[in-house]
Amino acid sequence: MIGNHAANLERHFKRHHSNEFKTVQQKKKIKLNIRDEATPSTSGSSGSQETLDKYVKSEFLKVKLNKEIVLKACIELITVNGCSFEMLEYSGFKKILNPIVNAIGNHFSVNSENIKLLIPETAVKIVSEISTALEKKVISLKIDIATRLNRSILGVNAQLIIGGRINLS
Repeated sequence: MIGNHAANLERHFKRHHSNEFKTVQQKKKIKLNIRDEATPSTSGSSGSQETLDKYVKSEFLKVKLNKEIVLKACIELITVNGCSFEMLEYSGFKKILNPIVNAIGNHFSVNSENIKLLIPETAVKIVSEISTALEKKVISLKIDIATRLNRSILGVNAQLIIGGRINLS
C-alpha cells in the first residue's frame, strides 16, 4: 500500500514478521525506483527516456491461435451465432482476421467458400462424436421446434444416465 495508510500493518510486520517485512521493503524500493526511472525528467536528459522505453508495452499483441481455432471460430459465427456467410467478407472482419491469416501462412485463407465447405465436415464429426457417446445406451429423445422472426429451429436432445446422473447431449 502506498501512503501512510498501512503504517499499523507495517509496524506489525516489522515487529512480528521480520523476514517478510524485509522482503516487502525490498519490493517497495524496487517498485519506487522503477517508477522514478520511468518518469521523464524535466531536465531533458536522454537517459530517462531510454529507461521509459523499457517499460512501455509493445503495440503488438501476442495471442495463442492456430489454424484450427480460427476455423472453428468462423464456423461457430455462422452455425451457432447465426451470422451470415457475408460477414466473413466484411472489410472490418477482414482487418481483424488478415493479420492472423498472414501469420499462419501456408496459403491459408478464410472466406465464405472455405467455411461453406467445412460446415458439413464439422457436422459429420459432431454426429460421430454424439453417436459414439450414445452407442449401446438407453436414451430418451426430446424433440422441440420453435419459430421466431421467420426462422425455424429444430432442437433434438438426448437424455441418458451416466454415472447415476442424467446428462443431456
